[in-house]
Amino acid sequence: MSANSIVPASDRFAIDTRFRGPPQSADGGYVCGRLAAYLGGPVEVTLRRPPPLNQALDVERRNPSRVALLQSPAHPCIVMPATAGELPA
Repeated sequence: MSANSIVPASDRFAIDTRFRGPPQSADGGYVCGRLAAYLGGPVEVTLRRPPPLNQALDVERRNPSRVALLQSPAHPCIVMPATAGELPA
């Protein structure tokens, strides 16, 4: 996805069971890719807990360069741009 097609950050989505990773959890790579679309370009995603399946999840823009995926405010998944020094060679 190019930076010109950044998804706006006021969204809600659920992850279908076809994107299951470990039991009762969404595939982390799929979730990270969905979240990366909100910022475009290389990002760093921190999954702080297993993403649930078939539950409404809110995407919240924390600032222009950070979004959070919320099942509950106490347990966000944070997405922010990666800096050049953090990118794999």
